[in-house]
Amino acid sequence: MKAHILSTLMISSILLLAGCSGSNNSPNQPTANTPEILHKSSAETVAKEIQVASQEENKLAIQNPTHATESNANVKVRLEPGEIILDHSDIEAGTISFNIENESTGPQEVLLIKTDLPRDRIPTINGEIDLSSSAVKPIAQLANSPMPRYGSEIITRALEPGNYVLMAYTPFEIEAAATTEITLQSSGF
Repeated sequence: MKAHILSTLMISSILLLAGCSGSNNSPNQPTANTPEILHKSSAETVAKEIQVASQEENKLAIQNPTHATESNANVKVRLEPGEIILDHSDIEAGTISFNIENESTGPQEVLLIKTDLPRDRIPTINGEIDLSSSAVKPIAQLANSPMPRYGSEIITRALEPGNYVLMAYTPFEIEAAATTEITLQSSGF
């Protein structure tokens, strides 16, 4: 009888200690693998990358005032189901405002990246752009993301000559992103 009570106390103590181990994971608590947290983490990383890129652009504009003011362009961007439509694509490098209107079927994430990769070769991981790739440099994203259906927003950046991809996609579905390639020429081309 004493052996039975002793083993019951030991098992109870082990279970009690296991329950008090400090782990707060429950079936209803988000974990690091929860898609919302992965997306938030990825969005924060993109935002930090864009902030650094903007600071670099501002430094260039201060060091070389013509860098940011070579051209002032306004480009109207219309997001439609499965495509991005620009009102014009002959754009010179400089300060560019993308006036974006969402006429697609739902909310859209919008991202401008600088890359020499074709749009179908942009690396992704778990439905987000792979920012560890040196071939991809995030330049701008919406301040209020995702943009609701029929929403609008303006993204303005000082951009140097080069190749860019503008992407619009339903959150977590970057593989199905609508994209358009933009090549910015030096002023005077």
